Amino acid sequence: MIKFSLVVFGVFVAVSHGMAGPQTVVEDFDEALPANWGVRFGEWKTEGGVLICREVAEDNHAAASRWKIPLQDGVIEARLRLNGASAFHIGFDPKPGTLKKKGHLYSLIISPSGAKIMKHVDKADPNSKNEVLAVAKTSLPEEGWLKVRLEAQGNQVSATVGEGIQLIASDPSFGVPKPGVVFRCAGESAELDQVAIVVKK
Repeated sequence: MIKFSLVVFGVFVAVSHGMAGPQTVVEDFDEALPANWGVRFGEWKTEGGVLICREVAEDNHAAASRWKIPLQDGVIEARLRLNGASAFHIGFDPKPGTLKKKGHLYSLIISPSGAKIMKHVDKADPNSKNEVLAVAKTSLPEEGWLKVRLEAQGNQVSATVGEGIQLIASDPSFGVPKPGVVFRCAGESAELDQVAIVVKK
């Protein structure tokens, strides 16, 4: 029996009890970060109904956090504002033991100059390099909100950013189980709101 439903950026969200099908979770940041949202680097705090992400100089690392909701296939949608950030990443790590690779799997990287999908370097292979699989170069607003959608479906990933950016990429390693969603913020700060995840598999 469905308890309630709503639409978040075109994705039907159903919160249910005992209902088979995709699992959906929506976080609007009206309160503190949920218990399954782990912070590794930087400052991540809720304020005024949004999540503010900032680098901390002492970390010598981009601000990084993980929303620990396991999935293999699914959709992530959010509102993003690049409030001085030079880049914001939404991506995944492979579930431990599923690949020989060490490090991140892939990310959608959004910056004031556009967006790209990047397969990350294998830190276990000294000859490995980051690979940009899809890119769109265009000016994005640093003050207004952007609608962002990232979908993982088997070995393919697709993304839309704002009104005009659409990206598609694929790789044989992409279809593995993932322990959650990885968020990273480089530069001054960024803001997230109404983050929704639909776990299809």
